[in-house]
Amino acid sequence: MLYEIIKEKYPAAILEYEIKHHASNTLYLDIAVPELKLNFEYDGIHWHDLNKVKNIKKSKLTDEMRDRHLKENGWKIFRFRFHRNPTREVLVEKIKEYGII
Repeated sequence: MLYEIIKEKYPAAILEYEIKHHASNTLYLDIAVPELKLNFEYDGIHWHDLNKVKNIKKSKLTDEMRDRHLKENGWKIFRFRFHRNPTREVLVEKIKEYGII
């Protein structure tokens, strides 16, 4: 749903956009508008709790490291964190808070 809303404003938005990070790592951005260097990350509680339990390999980048790398390369990052699946209205309100639409 977030992708659909972003796509309305930014038709060039890409779902799961791939960026090479060093020689051995690849970053996948949830939703990206590459020409504007905009990154929209949806952090559902399920994914983050699941990864804590699985003890992610050290070779994977944490959100903080990942964000730092992207920011150093000119990207703007917008994170959407929810404990439950939000409605379209809640997503639109959050997007408006960010000043995206």
